[in-house]
Formats: sequence, C-alpha cells, structure tokens
Amino acid sequence: MKILVFSMATIMKDVSMGGSQRHLRELLFYLAKQGHEVTVLTNKRSDNTELFELCTGVRVLPILRFKETFPIPYDTYPFHLAHSYEIICKYAKKHDVFYIHDAQMDYGYLHAGIPTVASLKNFVYPEAMISAFHTNRDRFIVSCHYMYESIKYTVGRVLPGIDEILTVVKNGIDLSVYKPVESDWRERLAIAKDHIVVLFPHRPDISKGIMNTFEVVKRLKSRVKKPIKLLMPKHFDVNVSKETETFYHKLQETAEKYGIHESITYYPWLPGHEMPEIYSIADVTLCIGNFIEAFGYVQIESIACGTPAVVSNVGAQRTIVPEGYHVAKVDYDDIDAAVQAVLSLLEEPVNLEKVHSFLDKTYNYEANLSGYEQLITSRARYKGDLSKSEEQQTSQYKLAPWCYISEKGIYHDYYYKYFEKNKLHNFLASRMDKPFSAEELIEASFTQQDIEHAVEEGIIVPMI
Repeated sequence: MKILVFSMATIMKDVSMGGSQRHLRELLFYLAKQGHEVTVLTNKRSDNTELFELCTGVRVLPILRFKETFPIPYDTYPFHLAHSYEIICKYAKKHDVFYIHDAQMDYGYLHAGIPTVASLKNFVYPEAMISAFHTNRDRFIVSCHYMYESIKYTVGRVLPGIDEILTVVKNGIDLSVYKPVESDWRERLAIAKDHIVVLFPHRPDISKGIMNTFEVVKRLKSRVKKPIKLLMPKHFDVNVSKETETFYHKLQETAEKYGIHESITYYPWLPGHEMPEIYSIADVTLCIGNFIEAFGYVQIESIACGTPAVVSNVGAQRTIVPEGYHVAKVDYDDIDAAVQAVLSLLEEPVNLEKVHSFLDKTYNYEANLSGYEQLITSRARYKGDLSKSEEQQTSQYKLAPWCYISEKGIYHDYYYKYFEKNKLHNFLASRMDKPFSAEELIEASFTQQDIEHAVEEGIIVPMI
C-alpha cells in the first residue's frame, strides 16, 4: 500500500527530536517491513535539506516550509504556507492513505479524497488542541486513557460522535533495546564511579522541571556524602537556534546561583537506540516538571534500563506506571518529597524481571506498531457526522481528567497550579473518582452558579 505520512516536526536522518518523533521512526520502519511504500512529508531546516531514504521503502522529503524550530510551527511566511499546502495536496492524490502524525494540520480540503488517520501526541500546544476539534480524519489515535478522557470531555462536548473514531493504541517500548547495557559514558564524561548520577534527559523547556531539578540536586548535595552529578543533554537545536543557545547560557547562570554549576555534565542529544547507555549509568531519573505529559516515555524507558524514576503527579504521569515498579510520584513543586523519593529509590535495586514483565504486557512494542498499521491500512472512511447528537440535559458530573485531588488542593494541569482546599476540594475528595449529580452539589450548599463556574474553569466536567 502507498502510504503518505505528514510530520510537522522535522524528521532527521540520524536522531529524533523527542519521543513522538522516535515513535514515528519506529512506525516507519515497521510499515516498510510489512511491505508498504511510504513517503514522508516533513519540514525543511538549514541542517536538514536533503531528501533521504530512512530505510528501504521509506522516503523522507524535508520540503515543507513551516517554522524551522519548535514551537509555533505556523509562525512563517504566508507564501511558505501556500507552498507547503500545495505539496501536501499534490502528494495526497498519489497515495492510498494519509497518516498525520501528531495531528497539527487542520485543513481537510488538502486530503479530502483520501482515507486519513491522525494521531495526537500532545494536548497542550495550540496547533494540537485546535486540530483535535477538526473533523478532517477517519480515525483518531491517542496513546493512553488520560488522553482519551481529555479529548472526550472537551472535544466530545462539541463533537459528541468523537467516540466513533477515537481509539487508544497504547505506546510501546522495545525491550530488546531498552534494557541495562554496558556503557563507557562515565569515562567519556569524566564521571567517577562514586558519583551519584541524577539524570534529566529532557529537551530545553522550563516546564520540563529543570528549576525543580536544580533545587533537588542542591538539597541532595547536603544530604548525601557522595558527590552528585546532574546529567543533561544538549539539544541539537543549538545548531540552528539562537534561542536554544541562549537557553543553555541562562541555564548555566542559574546553576551558578544555585551553587550546582560544577555538578552539571552535558551529553550530546542522542538517537533513541543509544539512550539505554545513558539510562544505564544513571542512579535516578527526574521528570518533575509541570509539562502536561500526554504519556511520558522517559519513566518507562528509565525503569526498563534498571534506573528508578521520580515523576510529578501531572498529566498522564499520574497513571502510566502504577505503584510498585520503581517510579515514585510526588506532587508538583514538592521539593522535599522529591528529595526523599530520590533517597528512598537509591536504596532499592530495580526488580528488572518484574518491570520488564509489566512493560511487555502493558506497553507491548509489537502490539503498538501493529495496532497503528491496522488502523492506517484499513482505509475505513467515516460516513457519520461527529457533531450530530440528540439534545440531552446533563445532570451528572465528575472531576475533570486533567485535575488531581492533592493534599495541597485541587491540582489543575492546564492552570499549572493548585486551587485552595475549599469546600469544592472537600466535596470532590469525598467523591474520589465517582460521578455525582447536580442535586448532590446543591445539597452540599453549591449554587447553580457555582456549578457552572466549576465547569467553565475545567475543574469538573459534565458526563457524556
């Protein structure tokens, strides 16, 4: 089958920009292995201008002209947009099916005549959120229950039929790659054997939790006798982006204020298949930011390689790995809890057999790739109307999937903060995840205006 793939984020020949692009690379190799002929349309960058063959059967054409670097890809010239849309329209006519990776393209008229499947890898950036509300695909794939719920209780309020095309295909992890491996990176980075290595393997984005990580490292230095090394990647965007270069310069200045600048060691941004070498030399991995992770590969990659992880109770990180698998969950910005979690995890060796069994069962690599292939190649067309529904009076509500009841209050992923512990917090804490009626809220002294305000602020959602 001739498959056309669109990726707004640039597909590079040797490395991936992040988890979403790495997943796409894995999928492309899989589709080629199954005998499909794949053409990938992606963005041109000054360091990625040549057409290349990713593998036999997969041609990558970096010929679109969106913004070079992340985020805000549509921040470009109108004639570059026109050029890109012409290309997409032209290639759509020559293929059997169109796969839009990580959505972010909202113009259905460009591919109206071809079966279209889209996946959504985040529900944060404007392009991704807007694209979720469009009806320009026949199948819509998300990576986990958190994403499914988030789309159902937002998009589903205006497109009630979204359930008819929305499918969860759980992300997968290749356990033949992500496992403890021998590595000489300690020697290459001059990290002594007695150093405790704290890994922060994220792209340059403050919301990924680098300031919280600095604070954790600062406190760890006064709590443990061994030297601490904070291991971080230097993103390859420094080659084309002054903004990224400035980010790292300011980061170093901040580290000096924290008194931990001598503890930081950088490694180059690596291809995904080389990351187990980095995970394997680390003692603990930190994912303690407030970025709304739609999945969060890092935690499962880390434990697969024998390194425990600390994650904040934000987004999908709340549910991807349950208790008992060497992933400690802490409330966002609770530095004391994060420090204590690190100290506790350092005392407990990772049970690899248990971890790999869980990952193989829950995030099976083959099941993920075959699930995508089946949906993409089915060429099923959606004939219904996503916006059509019978008028129903809503009387049942539940805690919004992007909210979490904490001892600090109601944590709201999208507001990046805790709402104070008021009577709404107490009511929701007593209900836990159970739905409740408007009558129950009114009996608990809430007015109709209170209810409407809680819905408007995204703290509770009407049941659909």
